[in-house]
Amino acid sequence: MANGRKKRKREVKDIKDYIANHRNATAASFKISGSGGSMEIQVTICAVPPPLVSHVCVYCPSHNHNIFTCEPSIVATNDNLLLLLVLLGPRKAGSMASRNNYYLYQAGNKPKL
Repeated sequence: MANGRKKRKREVKDIKDYIANHRNATAASFKISGSGGSMEIQVTICAVPPPLVSHVCVYCPSHNHNIFTCEPSIVATNDNLLLLLVLLGPRKAGSMASRNNYYLYQAGNKPKL
């Protein structure tokens, strides 16, 4: 406690998902390759003190936001793990299972994707 005030804990509780280029110490990236070449997927966690809403940013540095079929979604969380669903490709392909890309984000001193 500093100056009689309690420091509020940052936590990822209520989460919004965005397609955005945002990097901080929680950023992790992963290279994927396919018939169109390779690309990097970047995930950043932005935890804020409650009652504010934390968010997850997913970004592909080599492409514009149109590479994403829709906003990413968080499928599940457990301890320091976050399972994300990211759909890539044309919007009409959003329901195609082959467009579903699941990423497991592990928080820590060196976040991993």
